[in-house]
Amino acid sequence: MLPKNLLTYLLEKYPNRAWSYDNLLKNPNITIKNLKKYITINDDIIYYISTNQNITLKFIEEYIDLIDFENLSENQFIFHNNQIKIIYEKSKLFYYLTFTKIIYDIKRYTITF
Repeated sequence: MLPKNLLTYLLEKYPNRAWSYDNLLKNPNITIKNLKKYITINDDIIYYISTNQNITLKFIEEYIDLIDFENLSENQFIFHNNQIKIIYEKSKLFYYLTFTKIIYDIKRYTITF
């Protein structure tokens, strides 16, 4: 049975291979957790890490001195944007439910003539 993320499996199985970091680190299947686990972060590869869509604000703050801001400015921040979208949807649902309850309470306690 193949693992859920084949790329992570290959990194674990063949850590000493000559990986093409420019393509590897652009891959959206590589998360920041994987980066820290399998790759030594240094000046040479931070250029490519800055293009990874899963990069987080916490990671940027941690490696602020090494970040390549030209690549970072072109990054779409998929991970971060998805987190914001989830929070937005939850808050929208909360406000909808709160509003619905207020309307229900108004109707319940309003006397009609």
